[in-house]
Amino acid sequence: MRITERVHLVGSGSAGFDLTDALDCHVYLGDGSGAWALIDAGAGRDPDRVAEQVRFSGVDTARPGHLLLTHSHGDHAGSVAAVLERFPALRTRAGAAVAAWVRAGDERGISLNRANLADVYPPDYIFRPAGAVSKLDVLSPGQHEVGLNRAARHVQSAATVFASGLLSPSVV
Repeated sequence: MRITERVHLVGSGSAGFDLTDALDCHVYLGDGSGAWALIDAGAGRDPDRVAEQVRFSGVDTARPGHLLLTHSHGDHAGSVAAVLERFPALRTRAGAAVAAWVRAGDERGISLNRANLADVYPPDYIFRPAGAVSKLDVLSPGQHEVGLNRAARHVQSAATVFASGLLSPSVV
């Protein structure tokens, strides 16, 4: 779903537009002049639907790309391993704590234990570790600068993505 010339919504579950799996958060794709970026990955129950939307956007995924994680909850980071299998050239970045939790599949770090107690996810939900997650400071894909800012208080170690010249603050 195209939002602006350079921004697409490629994932959205039941809390949004039912574009992909019901548990997916909004997953955005930004098309920079030198690279492309996914912001979050979705829950991971049906990563092929997110991949299909990425391909449908028309963005050249052969170019360098980045997967930026805002935080480690399953609906945002549960599909990292699967997305990397479908787009192996992506470099995945997150805040330091989130990167460590996602690499390790740390269910306490990503709060999956609490979410399971509240029946947020079905009993068979599995969060797969994704070994290739690095700490993000600032990227410069072409003429745009992309990075993470510490977020107000949605979750521990959350971040907001900033992208100068690519995404307006009202979009993300």
